[in-house]
Amino acid sequence: MNGVAKASSGDDRSRGIAKAVRSYVKTASGGSRGATARAAPDRRAAAKLASFLLSAGAEGSDIRQELRRLNLESLANRTTEEIFYALVDYICEPGGDLDEAYARAAYIDAICEIPDGMKDRLERPDAETINFILERFIANTVTKRIENAIGNDMITLPETGLSARELQRLFQDWVSGRVKDAMALIGGVLRQDQVRAQIDMIYEEAHASFGNYDEK
Repeated sequence: MNGVAKASSGDDRSRGIAKAVRSYVKTASGGSRGATARAAPDRRAAAKLASFLLSAGAEGSDIRQELRRLNLESLANRTTEEIFYALVDYICEPGGDLDEAYARAAYIDAICEIPDGMKDRLERPDAETINFILERFIANTVTKRIENAIGNDMITLPETGLSARELQRLFQDWVSGRVKDAMALIGGVLRQDQVRAQIDMIYEEAHASFGNYDEK
């Protein structure tokens, strides 16, 4: 990750990251509404992912039944993990431009981040599994957009003495925490008939929290 500004360890690191992300939301993206609007491909993909997971996890259903319902029978004979990787072409837009590429990369990363202890639930995802995958996907889409802004010197991260990888992990964890807070506002329960509105709310609340995060 490029562009750094000096900061000490501990709480100063979090404050420095918060300041950098606020700069992204308020300056590079024109405020929380602007940041949310720019994430339109991400929001569409998140809504599609949530809808798929909810349908696959419904009573009497599973991932393979949902594939058949969506006329994706060609995937049904693969392993569960292979199915989820292949679903990138269904969940996300083609990836012909940078905005679409963010969502595709974020989706693949989210699947990679599913812990081993949760993989046996993918066949018929429960609420915890659905929330985990969605949280990781949303956090990854936000992170990738901010990382692009950092790479283009639009915003600056603090210099902490950490390696680039350690700083990236700290940054990702900070963003994930704000996304988790935003998801908590919907009570941790996604509803099939309200998915699009709930996803939009999560993105809006996350971006708003980035812009208003307390520096104390």
